[in-house]
Amino acid sequence: MEVKKMSGLLIGLLGCVLVTNAQNEDLDCKANYKNALYYLQGTDSIQKDSLKAVSLIQACLERGDSDAQLLQGQLYLGSHREHLYKTGFSLVYKAASRGNVAAAFELGVLYKYGKGCRLNFDKALEWFQKAAEGGSEKAAYSIGYLHYKGLGTVPQDYAMAVTWFQRSNHPRAKHWLAICYYYGYGVPQDRELALEMLQNNGSESSYRVYEQLRLSFEASTSIDTVKTEVDYEQSGVTTTTNTTTSTALNAVPFLAPKLSGAWQGNLVQYDWSGTRIEQVFPISLQMDYDAILQEVTCRWAGAENSYIAILEGSTLYFEELFLYLPRLFFDDVRQKKLRYQILSSNFEFKESSGILYATAILESDISAWREPGAPMRLVLSKDTSQSATLSLEALTALAGQKDNFIKVHPNPFQSQLLITYTLDTPGEVSVQLSSFDGTFTQNVLPGSYQQAGEQQAYYDGSGLATGNYVIRVMVHGEVYTKIIIKNKL
Repeated sequence: MEVKKMSGLLIGLLGCVLVTNAQNEDLDCKANYKNALYYLQGTDSIQKDSLKAVSLIQACLERGDSDAQLLQGQLYLGSHREHLYKTGFSLVYKAASRGNVAAAFELGVLYKYGKGCRLNFDKALEWFQKAAEGGSEKAAYSIGYLHYKGLGTVPQDYAMAVTWFQRSNHPRAKHWLAICYYYGYGVPQDRELALEMLQNNGSESSYRVYEQLRLSFEASTSIDTVKTEVDYEQSGVTTTTNTTTSTALNAVPFLAPKLSGAWQGNLVQYDWSGTRIEQVFPISLQMDYDAILQEVTCRWAGAENSYIAILEGSTLYFEELFLYLPRLFFDDVRQKKLRYQILSSNFEFKESSGILYATAILESDISAWREPGAPMRLVLSKDTSQSATLSLEALTALAGQKDNFIKVHPNPFQSQLLITYTLDTPGEVSVQLSSFDGTFTQNVLPGSYQQAGEQQAYYDGSGLATGNYVIRVMVHGEVYTKIIIKNKL
């Protein structure tokens, strides 16, 4: 009860104007802002006092001081009261528009996550760039990080990431720049320089990665491509991996009944560009197709439970399939393995030397990071004599597959959703969202003529019940679909 009372008092004070302070001609807003931070955070000599902190900035707010606007906006945004988020965003926007560099960076973060505003990566980049031009090291790092992974609608581009990492003195920028040098991402590979940068970065996490990469480098071995085990929630699977040569491929029409049976092969994890294999995990699974329910029951070897997947076209959609995958390198000892939620697997069949292979693009999410997982592929065969004997060259050839036409961010989502797709030629496009049982349908984008290139549609799903929904994009008479998951707010 005391916490609720204090929160109520804070919110009340945030809306007040202390006239006596406003009339103080000697008001020093810089000093008041600094003192307010002391009271919010507490020091050895100053006891935390949120009410005192709020009272210190009120008169400055009346004067339109950008630091005060930023601080009050942050308090609104950190209040965990959604109805105050828009007010908080408005104050941060005012401060950023006045040239406040810290506010410009904060605004970029708000647009990136859609907090108090519409989710918009273009605007996030715009405000990060303004903050970086104003001297924000963290903003320059943030731009580099967005390009490094290609998050949201930002194109994945190592060279662009390197450019922004080099512009920043932020420790995380130096950390990721070193990783780029170690693997040759966007720069000529220079492992000795990378190790030196990590060692001297002054960061515990960087030094931890330095120790891992140094041991690998000194042993003249590489952890660039690791073949190891994968955990299905808690259980592990191990398989021996050798080599084979033939990679001449022929496409085979997708027929759902062919999914049934015992499959063995590999889960292939790529770098963020999707062009370089980084880790290979041997797996085996049993799939059983139900033509009546249009479902596929999957049992992964080592997993205690079976997983039911919904089949839509050639794509399986999972509700609760989680894999624990070891990281190529880790900077946090608590995250030696990451928990991936596997959302979907888009299958293709291929034939090589008379052997049928099933390959699939996996879509995944790392909830701990609030980010999608790096690109992953499945390469499977029912021929046990060949399924575990694929060289990296063969895996590369087999795993090659065109990405899904529809991309969404984030998935799973709670309220805001960005739907992106790329048109090869101009044409009439419409986008719909429907409940999985078909009882609810809403137009996200009514029929409109769009130019060739990447397009995006925005949808506010805050009013939707939790569950599965279907996105349909109609282009040139063809219908593309994707199942998405709505989680609780």
